[in-house]
Amino acid sequence: MYTEAKLAFFIFLWYPKTKGTTYVYDSFFRPYVAKYATKIDCNLLELRTRARDIAVLYWQRAFSYRI
Repeated sequence: MYTEAKLAFFIFLWYPKTKGTTYVYDSFFRPYVAKYATKIDCNLLELRTRARDIAVLYWQRAFSYRI
């Protein structure tokens, strides 16, 4: 029965008329995301800055090897 229940759940999430993803997001994820929104945004900004710095560093290293 696990496989059938899992399939039914995925169909519930996927099928547009049931609006399953909206229900799951509004019921479970939205309260959590709203509670930690500022911390999530801060961490994403920090991650973006680190990724940019690493990309620049590797780009400079690759360019210096070429010359």
